[in-house]
Amino acid sequence: DGLVDAGYHVILFDNRDTGESARLNALGEPTLWWQLLKNTVGLEVDAPYSLNDMAADGVAVLDELGIVRAHIVGASMGGMIAQIIAAEYPNRAESLVSIMSTTGAPHLPSPESEAQSDLQGIADTSEEGEAKMHKMGIYPKAMPRQLMAIISAGDRSEQVRSIEVPTLVLHGEDDTLLPPPHGAHTHELIAGSKYITYAGMGHNMPPQVVPELVVAMTRHFAGNQ
Repeated sequence: DGLVDAGYHVILFDNRDTGESARLNALGEPTLWWQLLKNTVGLEVDAPYSLNDMAADGVAVLDELGIVRAHIVGASMGGMIAQIIAAEYPNRAESLVSIMSTTGAPHLPSPESEAQSDLQGIADTSEEGEAKMHKMGIYPKAMPRQLMAIISAGDRSEQVRSIEVPTLVLHGEDDTLLPPPHGAHTHELIAGSKYITYAGMGHNMPPQVVPELVVAMTRHFAGNQ
């Protein structure tokens, strides 16, 4: 709402396999423990689709709407997808905002145990749990497929380093899923980018922080970093 109030046309869409977008159950559900084990020992994981596929979906939305260029904003996995759009489709990106996201570099800190427990709670496959997730616009059965897309992408540092569009990196100082060094590394790789961290923000967007995020983004869009 803050971005709309500032005069921007905001386009929100559900990624493939979640929300109101197409369900891809026909692609099967990866066996997470086996895929994670393969990743640990350096073997290729089986991902039904990739982050690059999901970035192409975003560009397809712009195509369908007849929009040549847009400010590309993404958070968490969406931030990874937004980074790919900025890197691989620079003619479509007016600028990039990467929020609480990562480059996937192996030297970055792993999620803290608290965050891992939170993720397990999100993936509640009980009837009540799935109903709660659906109400939030999350499709739990897709989560293993989307997790495999993230894992199979691996270290995207060189791809992120190639980004030349104006970039703003935002991160919570209390993020336990992707701790602040993930955001800092993104900033370090993108020449000319700006990095802002927020106290009281974890891997979420607390209501008290949202106005600050809106101000930072609108200044960035206007070229006033």
